[in-house]
Amino acid sequence: MDLFSAVVGVAALSGTIFFAGVGQADAPGGEVVVFTTELEGLVKYPDPPAGSCLRLPPAAHVLINLTRSRVSIHATPSCLGPGIPVEPDHGRHAPPSGQFSFSVA
Repeated sequence: MDLFSAVVGVAALSGTIFFAGVGQADAPGGEVVVFTTELEGLVKYPDPPAGSCLRLPPAAHVLINLTRSRVSIHATPSCLGPGIPVEPDHGRHAPPSGQFSFSVA
């Protein structure tokens, strides 16, 4: 009986550790930072959820991806169509039109 309890306990602990690790890997974490102009502060998107579509500010100039996931810049406000990928710890120019958005993988 004691051996059975030990085996069940180890299995439960292993499952808990496994699923805790899976949840952390799915979360992008970090933040996306957007530079607009020298007169305005940085626009920050902390912990953007995976699969989200967020509209860029009208005066967006540079998007910096400080997450652990790929971010894509889209030419539409609703993230439709293909996007330009921005890898983690990289940045990319974003045209200041007010029509652009970004999505998080």
